[in-house]
Amino acid sequence: MSETASAARAGVAPNAAERLGSSARALYMEAKVVKQGAAEAVTERVLAEVADAEFVTMHHGFGMRRIFDELCAAADIRPRIAFESSDLVAVAGLVSAGLGLAILPGEDPLSAGPLSGPATVPLADAGAARAVGLVWSAAATPPDAVRRFRDFTEDWARRRGGIP
Repeated sequence: MSETASAARAGVAPNAAERLGSSARALYMEAKVVKQGAAEAVTERVLAEVADAEFVTMHHGFGMRRIFDELCAAADIRPRIAFESSDLVAVAGLVSAGLGLAILPGEDPLSAGPLSGPATVPLADAGAARAVGLVWSAAATPPDAVRRFRDFTEDWARRRGGIP
């Protein structure tokens, strides 16, 4: 078996594991938020409220772009895309510069805290969250490194209030 086939992978599609012949563990739910250049006295938004805004988003092929497109379709809006990027930090930077709004993860996964830069407003639309999980091969006993990584990641998720 190749090293790639036995490796554990963190990702956002733990529900796909079964059809891939893999095992998976959901780690936590990641909320989506509207990032905007200036703070407003708004506690949450629905996407339809900002339908006329210009958006900054990821290029097609990225998970955040798929989520953005699905949320727009569910809200029955055709977004005006001002800028696209391959980097979430660049998207946040363009929003901070006042060049549009963006739908982004609510937290920086490395710091487990809010992303710096643009103002954050929780998105109240149905489906404005995604499961982040870990997937590994079910076909063979994983190497020690994969088991240690899986254990470390599950412990990290428990500490941050993710998995029970």
